[in-house]
Amino acid sequence: MLILALLANVCLVVGVAIVVNSFILTVTFKLFNWHLSKDELKLGFYLALKYHGVIFGITGLSHFVAGLALIFGLTFSPLLGTLLGFLAIFGYGASVILSIKLMMDWFELNLGELIIVWLIEAFVSYIIYSGLSAILEGV
Repeated sequence: MLILALLANVCLVVGVAIVVNSFILTVTFKLFNWHLSKDELKLGFYLALKYHGVIFGITGLSHFVAGLALIFGLTFSPLLGTLLGFLAIFGYGASVILSIKLMMDWFELNLGELIIVWLIEAFVSYIIYSGLSAILEGV
């Protein structure tokens, strides 16, 4: 029962994070290009939801496999734990490569624009998540 409650909590947090990160990416594109219309921003938000859903899904699956690797490696078989650990590392690498590929294809960015967007997105994320943390902590 505790595992199901934990899983529901993780799904809720990830769902909120996908929406918040999609909003942050949309704000980043608005900062990057002031001339975007409302329709273009709606399309960008929709693509950002799809993008973050895919990336969070692969990363979440990699986290799950890494947890299994730890459990199996310590309790049942170190070999199985090692193999699952390598699979988790492969999943993390695949999510990074896929992230770059999707950003360049779906949002039609070249590598220079991608780096600038990531830097702006990181700055905006820091501000928004700091504000959310302050609100949740009651500051």
